[in-house]
Amino acid sequence: MFISLSITLRIDGSSVARSTILRNFSPKSLRPLVCVSVERLWFDVWKCNIPCPWEFAKAPTDEECDGILAYHIKKGNYGDIPLDDLNVLALGSFKGNIWTGDGLTRVNMAIFFDEKANEKQREALNMIFSGRAAGFMAEFAKLIGEIRGIEYGSIKFELADDLSYWSAEIPGKILA
Repeated sequence: MFISLSITLRIDGSSVARSTILRNFSPKSLRPLVCVSVERLWFDVWKCNIPCPWEFAKAPTDEECDGILAYHIKKGNYGDIPLDDLNVLALGSFKGNIWTGDGLTRVNMAIFFDEKANEKQREALNMIFSGRAAGFMAEFAKLIGEIRGIEYGSIKFELADDLSYWSAEIPGKILA
C-alpha cells in the first residue's frame, strides 16, 4: 500500500517549506491516524560554538554537546485534544556526530512537560515528543538514546515578537 503525504510548513501565515512523502507501508505497520496540528515557537541553546555545528550536520564543538530545546505551542491539537499555550523543555546530551547515521551516536534526554496540561494533554504531548505521533518528532526520536526522565513543571517561555530575545525557565531548575 502506498501513502502520499503532502506537508506545508507555515510561519506567520506564509508558506516556507513544502514536501511530499511517498512511502510503501504494509498494513501491519499502519497506526491509527490521529490529526496533529501544532503552531509552535521554539529555540535551542547548546554549549557549542555559535552557530552550533551539529545543527548543520557537523560534529559538535569539542565532540560533545549539552543543551536545551524549548517549545511553546501557540495553537495546536492532537486529535480533539487542544494543546494551546503549553510548553515543553528537553535537556539533551550527546558525544559525536548524531547525523552520521551510524546508529551508535544518540542524544540522551530528559523531558519536562508543562504542569498546566491535564491528563489527556500530557498523554498527547508524550505521544508527540516521543515520536509515536509521526511527523518531525518521529524522525528526531530516531536520534534519541535514553530518556532519562519525564517530569512536569511550571515552564515560563518568552520570545519577543521581533526575536530580539528569548528565554525559557523552570524556576530553580533550568534557565535558557
